Amino acid sequence: MLHKKQAGITMIKTIQVFCFLLVVAFAARCQDFPMLHYTEKDGLPSNNIYSIYRDSRGFLWFATDKGVARYNGIRFEIFTTFNGLPDNEIFFFLEDRVGRLWLGTYNGELCYFKDDTFHTSRNTPFLQLHFKASYIKQMTLEQDGSVNVIYTSNPFFININGDHYSVLDMGRLTENQAYGDLIFREKTGGGRYRFVFTNKIVTADTPFTREHIVAEADNKFKESFSPLYNNYFGQNANYIVTDKYVFNTNLDILTSNVEGFYHKKILYSIYHNGRDWFLTSQTGIYINDSINILADHKISCLTQDNQGNFWASTLDDGVFVINKDIVNAKVILGAYKGNADYVHACRNGIVFVTSDKEIDVLANGGVKKLADYARYVPPKIEYVGTPSNFFMDSNDRFYNCFINGGVVIDHVLGRGARPQQYFTNLTINDDIHEICNRGEYLYVNTRSRVVGYDFAGFRGGGRLGFDLLSDPAAKDRIFCMAKARDNSVWYSTISDVYRIDGRKAVRQAEFNNNSFRAFTFCGDYFVGCNHNNELLICNNAGGKVSLVSRTIPDCIWDKFYKLDDRHVLAKTNNFYRIISLRYSADAPDYSILTVENPFVPLQAEAICADPAKCYFFRNGAITSFDLGSLLEKPDSPKLFFKYLKSGKRLYNITDQVVVSYDEARNLKISYAVISFSSNKTFYQYSLSYDDGDKWVDFAGDELSLYNIGYGTYTVKLRARTISSAWSQPILFKLTVSTPYWAMAWFRLLLICAVISVLVVIVYVTKRLVLNAARKKHQQVELELKSIYSQLNPHFIFNSLNAALFLVKTNRLEDAYQHIYKFSLLLRAYIKSSRNRFIHLDEEIRNLRNYIELQQVRFRDKFSYEIRVDPAVDPGYEIPSLLLQPIVENAITHGLLHLDGKGWLHIDIAMSESAHELLCTIDDNGIGREMSYRIKDENPLKEESYGSQLIKDLILTLNKSGKLKIVMVYTDKVLPQTGTTVTIKIKNIDI
Repeated sequence: MLHKKQAGITMIKTIQVFCFLLVVAFAARCQDFPMLHYTEKDGLPSNNIYSIYRDSRGFLWFATDKGVARYNGIRFEIFTTFNGLPDNEIFFFLEDRVGRLWLGTYNGELCYFKDDTFHTSRNTPFLQLHFKASYIKQMTLEQDGSVNVIYTSNPFFININGDHYSVLDMGRLTENQAYGDLIFREKTGGGRYRFVFTNKIVTADTPFTREHIVAEADNKFKESFSPLYNNYFGQNANYIVTDKYVFNTNLDILTSNVEGFYHKKILYSIYHNGRDWFLTSQTGIYINDSINILADHKISCLTQDNQGNFWASTLDDGVFVINKDIVNAKVILGAYKGNADYVHACRNGIVFVTSDKEIDVLANGGVKKLADYARYVPPKIEYVGTPSNFFMDSNDRFYNCFINGGVVIDHVLGRGARPQQYFTNLTINDDIHEICNRGEYLYVNTRSRVVGYDFAGFRGGGRLGFDLLSDPAAKDRIFCMAKARDNSVWYSTISDVYRIDGRKAVRQAEFNNNSFRAFTFCGDYFVGCNHNNELLICNNAGGKVSLVSRTIPDCIWDKFYKLDDRHVLAKTNNFYRIISLRYSADAPDYSILTVENPFVPLQAEAICADPAKCYFFRNGAITSFDLGSLLEKPDSPKLFFKYLKSGKRLYNITDQVVVSYDEARNLKISYAVISFSSNKTFYQYSLSYDDGDKWVDFAGDELSLYNIGYGTYTVKLRARTISSAWSQPILFKLTVSTPYWAMAWFRLLLICAVISVLVVIVYVTKRLVLNAARKKHQQVELELKSIYSQLNPHFIFNSLNAALFLVKTNRLEDAYQHIYKFSLLLRAYIKSSRNRFIHLDEEIRNLRNYIELQQVRFRDKFSYEIRVDPAVDPGYEIPSLLLQPIVENAITHGLLHLDGKGWLHIDIAMSESAHELLCTIDDNGIGREMSYRIKDENPLKEESYGSQLIKDLILTLNKSGKLKIVMVYTDKVLPQTGTTVTIKIKNIDI
């Protein structure tokens, strides 16, 4: 009996275990993780990926049978033998402490990558091997920074330390069969190595012979080592795996949950992220030896990028990328057929309606069919399967409305869901947009109507509805309808917003003719968009309305989904955007975050959220994310300088880079970016003489600078994604050497040369000017001589004619006085004519003598007066014979023909500027006009040359450049007679 009882218990346990395994298997088939898939079509050199490695900067490296690839989160960069690789078949990578990325080659050649260059024996001599090697099996990084390179069939390995390597032969040690198989070796310092065999741990000096063994101890864990063991490495870590345990290189047990696993699977690599163990095998990835994903792929390696996402390489199908939130983010593939027409989060799960005419629920990680609503559709009612035909209220009543009819399925989540009421006359003859309920009413809106129904009428078989348009005759187009937190129902037309109050709709004037094309409620906020594609956010929907609008370039708003009371997910033409609301009594306070998570499926058919997760329905798959992960702001990209290029010359970019002035005419700065959060990246650079920032947008893989001039600049670069902050700038000092023509010695030499040239120019110019001035002076002198040669004879001729007249008229005494005064005056004029200039007081004496001489001739025909302003300097020099011809004309042509006695006034004064002498000769003669008539009536009268000679004299003196003389004749107007002559003499040398 005891045996039977034990057998029964054993049977029950077996059934329980079997059921558990079935449940686990079902869950594993139903659930997966959000992932991406990259193959050769996406830029990989091959679909056969041996391993993936993340270097210290964050780049991902892929080792394949057709070269290697480097990935920065945006694109793949392929390297082959054309780029310097010694072999296109590479197995793995290892980075040492100085940043050299070593490659495990199939042909055994040593190669590392640094400064964008592959270093091999062709360009780095110390990498030249002096023996024939098989392919590289493994590389390990020692504590002293050196690298061990292990080959497959060679009894030796090499140790690379700095820029040289040593060949270490361990053949004598491995000959001892008592040690068992060699598992691991490591450098301990002082040239010694520790060898871990299955049975012994041996420490030996070089060369590795039995005579150089320093210490030998039994392997205390040798009982765990079966013939099935191996040494695996992950991301910069090495592990020893047996059939029971996973050890580190110190032989510490790390985990024991792989017991029995190794016997069944071919293990490729191990990865530990600090919390979970990931074992890659020929049958997928095992997480802690329990969860198995990608089971139909040979997973060769696993690592994480700098955002925490998992990258799994395969030996046949490229690379898979798994979302970092491996605990919360899930995807259920094949969860439904067709499209998800309607989705609603209720108390017991996510209820959704498919175009396959099913009502399903997502709960407890699985999908369950609730009902086939197609069988509830009345025979004569037109079936239209669109998202707007469904609605689920807070009491789990499910409304399925059609044109001219509808169905209510009561308690759809309860056992035995059944139709509560069936009716056929909803008086709706148009496409349904939304359905809402409030208390006893159900509201349905179409393109041009909002119809209300008494919910009690449904249950009692009621058929009639009522219109809720404020002005039905207006036929205003209805765009959207939603229910607020206080259960009030609102809808928007093309021009206004209305609030439904029972059986009537009230226009909300506070919106100031603003309307929505689509909107949803989030707490007390309206969040939506208008017909101009502006985002509209307004608060205090139940009271005072405050509204703001915003336009985002290249963003077309589509639908809005409430996540919680502070966040709304907006579906747009290119990205999802999350609007975070911060409640404010004034203008709405909000921020917008673009969801750049590449695992979120774009253009989902339907979206909804419960308090913990957000669900995306697309192509039969349901993808869920923790709300917190969706709200995470993406990390800023990382930037690295690669090199600076000028023409064909390359400069490694360090803290300080110096280029010549000629090279700075066209500089190209190459950089690398790492951005695993988004592949849409924006860049800015700053170029300044100081550390100030002058940011300028640019695009492309390199920054081009043209003709920046000499000096020392600070070059800065930064990047961001759509929603991330700007990255920390990377910078270096760029010094453009001063060209020779800007150096001090050249400038001094140039100044001396310029001064010399100027001296020569001034000297030559001065000579030319002097020569020209001399020639001009000579010409002026000749002209003056010519004029004076005419003035003197003119004066003498007139005077002699006057003396002859006196003699003929027997006025001998007057003739005697005339000849005497004439001789004195002639002597003075001859003297002054030689000097060209005469003092003013001498000129005045000469004028008095001349006037008195004329008075003798004409027997006091006129009186005269010469007035000189006391301010006039008597030594002021004026041209000789300048005033005498004018005075002569006044007497002989003006006063002589006057019937009565005439007068002559001469005034000499200085102008206000004290640089101009004013000479005024005024008479009351007959005037110039009458004088011209007399001359015309007496053709025998001798022609007077005085006026023309004085004009020529003034013109010639002005040409000398020393004087500026202006002479103005003013004829008096009747009843006055006579002429006033004003002469202005300005010495321009003053």
